[in-house]
Amino acid sequence: MFKLAIFDFDGTLADTETVIINTMTATIKHMGLPFRTPADIKSTIGLRLEDAPKVLYPDMVVDGDEFARDYRIEFHNHNLPGIVKLYPGVLEGLKKIKDAGVLIAIGSSRNHESLDVFMRDLGLAPFCSMVVGGDDVKNGKPDPEMAQLVLDRFNLKPEETVMVGDMSFDMLTAKAAHLKGIGVTWGNGTVEELKETGADYIVDSFDSIPPIILS
Repeated sequence: MFKLAIFDFDGTLADTETVIINTMTATIKHMGLPFRTPADIKSTIGLRLEDAPKVLYPDMVVDGDEFARDYRIEFHNHNLPGIVKLYPGVLEGLKKIKDAGVLIAIGSSRNHESLDVFMRDLGLAPFCSMVVGGDDVKNGKPDPEMAQLVLDRFNLKPEETVMVGDMSFDMLTAKAAHLKGIGVTWGNGTVEELKETGADYIVDSFDSIPPIILS
């Protein structure tokens, strides 16, 4: 049994695809940048906002800090009540994991303040022993800094820890930190991407996660 499970947030615990695409589309328009499709935008989910322009506009110089500031302003206009929902089985699954004595942490590229709001509003806070946002680290995913911060907090070893996420960035982070990785298929990544980036397990429903963590 693992002693610690680090969960990504967007696309893993909560369906934020619509609000992210709408917000980023508005940000791009406001900044006068070239149009990008929803598929283009989805490919950046899992990165810190400051790093997204490097993927969206690799041949342009775009101020990542300005992009992030504009996005956060637009987010308040598009994060309408009820638009973000948990995926089926999340609360029940997290309860099983916590009740078995496994520590649960959130490791997300989303900024910490936004995570705290979602943790409260979606009922996740009681299950989580630590929350790490993209602004809590110097280097975002796929750098292992975020995972290492959690390991250090609980004085645990990599082999005692598993990371759960929907994107290649999550699996690359797990590998860089020498953790096992569980890739989920209901988020923003693809099965092929999860396999290519070294997922140790791939699951199609949240119900499949507790048995892996608790085995």
